[in-house]
Amino acid sequence: GSVRLSVVGMLEALGYKGLLPAHRIDKPVSGVLCLARNKKAISRLQRCIKRRKVNKTYLARTKGRPHASGEKITAPLGTIMDDRGRQIAKVMDDGKASGTVIRDTLRTHKDGTSTVVVELLSGRYHQIRCHLNYAGWPIANDAVYGGTAEPTKELYTGPLAREMLEQHRLEHCHTCEYYRRVLEGTNLPPRLDPTIWLHSWRYEFPSLDLKFEAPLPQWALPEDDDMA
Repeated sequence: GSVRLSVVGMLEALGYKGLLPAHRIDKPVSGVLCLARNKKAISRLQRCIKRRKVNKTYLARTKGRPHASGEKITAPLGTIMDDRGRQIAKVMDDGKASGTVIRDTLRTHKDGTSTVVVELLSGRYHQIRCHLNYAGWPIANDAVYGGTAEPTKELYTGPLAREMLEQHRLEHCHTCEYYRRVLEGTNLPPRLDPTIWLHSWRYEFPSLDLKFEAPLPQWALPEDDDMA
């Protein structure tokens, strides 16, 4: 089940078989994820990542606006278990060397949050989330690291979901049967954890002449009265 629900598993279901991920991305984070079609290609990508010959640029929407562009956060990071049994990142003296740079402020939104451009100099667990919170500008809706969580959402159960189930339902499929009961009202719909305002925007491999960029997420787009 966990394999089928992974990005690789979902792509395989769409017909893209044998893809190999070059790196990981946090489940609530959107944007670029680099994959390769064969072992030779994945080896080249991972070698660049290991040797830090890759430029990784993210977008984050933070509480407030950082004071200046180019600020570098170098607090060493380790991991601990929180009171809910989740592994989280924490700044600690004996942690691993880590570097995050706030390159620029893309725009300031009318709710007081800011979309900032962040460059990763290392690839520690939950690095951006922890470093931004440590610096005083947590991702606004990341409750694990100083933000305020958005409400969870229920699975969509409207007419389109019913139509899709009717068209694609398989005999003896436990998942199909579960969603049939949800749509009939016998089972309560599951609640979906919200994403956070963190987006893997660009991955560049200069030595391989490769550059990947994801479109801006909805939360980073300009709104009326926003300031650039």
